[in-house]
Amino acid sequence: MVIDDDPGIREVLGIFLKKFGYVPLVFDNAVAALECLATRRPSLILLDLMMEPMSGIQFLEELGKRFPRAERIPVLILSAYGLSDEDRIRYRDWIAGVLKKPILPSDLRREIDTRI
Repeated sequence: MVIDDDPGIREVLGIFLKKFGYVPLVFDNAVAALECLATRRPSLILLDLMMEPMSGIQFLEELGKRFPRAERIPVLILSAYGLSDEDRIRYRDWIAGVLKKPILPSDLRREIDTRI
């Protein structure tokens, strides 16, 4: 699952994921992605942090409320700003890794392949 409000990034990530052999679910906002999670379970979530109307951090909060620890889906954070140490600790059960934008295809593939 890809959640990013930037259309160009969504398009590129979708292309990369298809090239890597995955079938991406692509969303332009976290609210729509949460709705999808009621019926579909992706193997991994690629999540931008800076989005509206729900930020990536708010999305992680909702994941924690909706899914017990045993059902957690690994999340790769994709952000130009990184993640604070406090948030890394608070969401450590969810966050599988953090990739800083811009992302190289080889780095993305390595991170995905080691987590699925």
